[in-house]
Amino acid sequence: MSPTEQYSQRLSEWEARLAHFDRLHAGIGNIRLALAAAFLIMVWLCFGPAGAAQPWLLIPGAAFIAAVLYHLRVRGSRSRARRAAALYRAGLGRIRGQWSGNGPTGERFDVHHHIYGSDLDLFGADSLFELLCAARTPMGEETLARWLLAPAGIDAIRERQAAIADLRDRIDLREDLALQGESARIELRADMLMAWAQAPNRLDRAWIRWTAPLLAALAIAAALAWAITGLGSPFFAVLAAEAALGYFLREPTRAAIVSVETAYEDLKSLSRLLNRIESERFNAPPLRTLLIKLSSDGSIFFSQERVGLNKRRFAIFKFRTMVPNAEKMLAELEEHNEVSGPVFKIKKDPRITPIGRILRRTSVDELPQLFNVLEGDMSLVGPRPLPVRDYEGFNEDWQRRRFSVRPGITCLWQVSGRNAIPFEQWMKMDLQYMDEWSLWLDVKILAQTVSAVLKGSGAS
Repeated sequence: MSPTEQYSQRLSEWEARLAHFDRLHAGIGNIRLALAAAFLIMVWLCFGPAGAAQPWLLIPGAAFIAAVLYHLRVRGSRSRARRAAALYRAGLGRIRGQWSGNGPTGERFDVHHHIYGSDLDLFGADSLFELLCAARTPMGEETLARWLLAPAGIDAIRERQAAIADLRDRIDLREDLALQGESARIELRADMLMAWAQAPNRLDRAWIRWTAPLLAALAIAAALAWAITGLGSPFFAVLAAEAALGYFLREPTRAAIVSVETAYEDLKSLSRLLNRIESERFNAPPLRTLLIKLSSDGSIFFSQERVGLNKRRFAIFKFRTMVPNAEKMLAELEEHNEVSGPVFKIKKDPRITPIGRILRRTSVDELPQLFNVLEGDMSLVGPRPLPVRDYEGFNEDWQRRRFSVRPGITCLWQVSGRNAIPFEQWMKMDLQYMDEWSLWLDVKILAQTVSAVLKGSGAS
């Protein structure tokens, strides 16, 4: 199948999906209006002369909230379909020579005194930059501009051509890279990120590090005491102390976050792009070098693609406990797997660093997942999110039911022995949690998690 046929086929598929989501979007909008009207009518019935029971308000209220949440998902899928259709329209335009006026011109990179810039139409309308540029970030555009402005040796040219040949048939990769994130454009600038990273830390005082978690723990304890005894004054006292601490630290906190708070979504999107690139296996030397650079930074944080609610993939955060090339070493260690099912576990995993063993034994490596909870990808309690590799090894439909709830930081498996439990029993425990869920069960699991962490039971 020629590139034109492949792009045309995919464009038709995405346009059909877009039409479907357009219909859903309009229909759900009407349903939301109807539910809002029903809620207002129910308010009148409950508080007016009819005197209906007030719990009836919960029915249209809950239905409206469910419709809003579903509408958000539909709008996200609709946006994704629109961007995919635009991707393949642009690709067909380049193939057919109809690309003029549809891309960035790169005029900000134009060097008027350049020896061959004007002759080759490197930048501006109908330029080579406009034809070639598919970058989603300013950094990508700057890289392309540098390549166009500077001569390259024969070896560099051959490496770039090899990379192009390697990427030519990876349409799925190009589609994924174009659709990751909430928006088509990722407005991240390297100078802004470097300035933020190199700025002095004004929140590194020792008393801050122990006061903040202490107040959080006291707030939880006071809330539980309020629920049990009915005495709420300790809870409000802790809130007042937290407010006072926040006011005292307002300036250093603002300095730490103001430069990147607007770039939060862009940072998430960039992280997803890099994770997608790391999951690919390239043949061309420059692309393989890129993979090594991406996966060998040795940073304290580790991000990995996991499968969550409704099988949606997301980037999970952990403290790094393994050597930087752990993912590549996995293929060599597969034959030593000591657990059943598609998951991989061995007691003396050579990929785990000495400090990593301590972090895993105490489960401290899981703490960054609180950011996943704040993002809405995870909850405190729920089935553990599995790597894509493990999910692809599922061969029983009943096991996949675990993906119908939001994954959690801890779960029944986590507090019942973890790695000592066979895979099938682990899956059954996840389903047991789903079928028997209650708020009290979550509280019980959280309490047992503290005990399991202190004992180090089942940790590897």
